[in-house]
Amino acid sequence: MCFPAIPSWKAVTAESLSFGRLLGMSNLILYVAVTDPVLLAQGLHPSKVLLRIYPLKLGRIVNKQKEQAVFSHLAETDHGVKMYYQCPQYRLEEFIEGEKLTFMELNNKILMKAIAQIFCEYNHDAALSDIVSQFDPKTPFADRFFVDWYATFKSNFPSYLEKVKTEENLAILKRLQYLTTPEFEKEYKMLVQGLSGSEMVVAHSDVHEMNMLKLLSSKDKVLLIDYEYTTFNYRAIDIATLWVETTIDYTYPVFPFVKQYEANKWDEEDLIKFIRAYLERDAILKGRESVEEYVNKELPSLLLEVKKAEPLVSVVWAVWSIIMIDWKEVDETKDWNFAYAALRFGQFEKSKKDALKLV
Repeated sequence: MCFPAIPSWKAVTAESLSFGRLLGMSNLILYVAVTDPVLLAQGLHPSKVLLRIYPLKLGRIVNKQKEQAVFSHLAETDHGVKMYYQCPQYRLEEFIEGEKLTFMELNNKILMKAIAQIFCEYNHDAALSDIVSQFDPKTPFADRFFVDWYATFKSNFPSYLEKVKTEENLAILKRLQYLTTPEFEKEYKMLVQGLSGSEMVVAHSDVHEMNMLKLLSSKDKVLLIDYEYTTFNYRAIDIATLWVETTIDYTYPVFPFVKQYEANKWDEEDLIKFIRAYLERDAILKGRESVEEYVNKELPSLLLEVKKAEPLVSVVWAVWSIIMIDWKEVDETKDWNFAYAALRFGQFEKSKKDALKLV
């Protein structure tokens, strides 16, 4: 599959390729490297590419055409990586010499500023907005959640309870059953109403340690990757998502391979610094005459919006965790989604009380 897509690889044979698997949460990600010493000595470029293979189950809630259109656009900017080829089954991408951030690095003050700026540029990319509008309604996903994801969760919940066998996972589902009640729906709608009037942007929606790449060539260059959930949403959503994600390690070596460290969460001072860096870039992108004046005016309202959005982003991923389970062939001994749903629901429970006081 690589040869037609990469002209410089015309002389590459299958025998001179090596493959290695990289960590990915949704996709199967492989690096493909040329090992032929003669070609390498001749300065073959690229000598490595990234092969991203899409799982079939993503098609249930992810629009692959939209993701590919987003990737194609970003590949032509400084915010993305080069694309060699893509089709509905896989994509060949530029291999970037970099490392995925760790959740602890999200507290690095230099990287925090870089991440805030890239968030803002992503959120306000006009061409990206035009692309996404071809696939999604131009309304915030937080408002569309009940139709797009929640309806599936609620209607199928009785069957979920019937299919679960282990006491541990049954207990998790019984906790999550609260999300099918009118009380939850009222709380969610109140929180969303609290964001009414907030600026709508193009949100990445899935910002966490695994979806940010730190370039080895720079101490402060960060790329956002994996655009499956890009859509319109309130400007606070990406910031609130990352704020919550500063507590989650997705590389934990023991099942369920995810662990929460609440002590790593940004305090309010760090959150304000992040929002300030975001708004400074926002002011420049919008051509404001006084950056400081704009930041001081917008910071209190955006800080309030982020606090209101915190429980929203947590519960969205709790619901996602359950609807993404392969319920036709569920294997509870290997599926980490149950534990992840419990973790995200716990975050929702912990943060909703304070957030509801703000609406």
